[in-house]
Amino acid sequence: MIRYLPAAVLLAAVVGCEKPQTQVLPAGMTAEQVADYRSKLLLDAEPSEAKTVIEVRDALKPSEEDAEDSDAAPTEVAVVGVIGGMPNPYGDAMPQFPWVDGQAIFSLADPTTAAEFEGEHAHAPGEECMFCAGKARDLVDTVALVTFPGDEDKPIAARSDLLLGLKPGTKVVVTGIGSVELGSLRIVANGVFVQPQ
Repeated sequence: MIRYLPAAVLLAAVVGCEKPQTQVLPAGMTAEQVADYRSKLLLDAEPSEAKTVIEVRDALKPSEEDAEDSDAAPTEVAVVGVIGGMPNPYGDAMPQFPWVDGQAIFSLADPTTAAEFEGEHAHAPGEECMFCAGKARDLVDTVALVTFPGDEDKPIAARSDLLLGLKPGTKVVVTGIGSVELGSLRIVANGVFVQPQ
């Protein structure tokens, strides 16, 4: 029994000395700055009457008659979708899909689009097969681009996952101002609610 005591003490010391996981901060930001952004942008309560990416896009899309005069008034929206939720439809134009490096921007897929890719064969990021990559490109108009503005209305200079603790595949509700550009929904966001998994 005594000869096992040193091993038990060593195991307890190793377990007790395990470093707590540290939060990875965006470059150039302090923990206090990140906490401040999170307190302002992460919503405690789910916005009511949220609509899907496709529903909001279709509601905001100018009609054929209004297409020439496409400057619609800014519209408050609450949009439900899945962060990423599909293979990268943008290819090299957005290599870190669903994130944009150094900017608080992410891609939000309509829940029906994300459902189409559930159970598909798995790919490493950037190594999607031709079939899945083509299918994603065909559905690119069902993806919203979400931007969190900072100073001078430029995106906050931090990747969204590091800034707000977001993860790909998470279902969220985003609030903000919506518009349609080149057939796709754009949201200048003022809040995000992460739905419980």
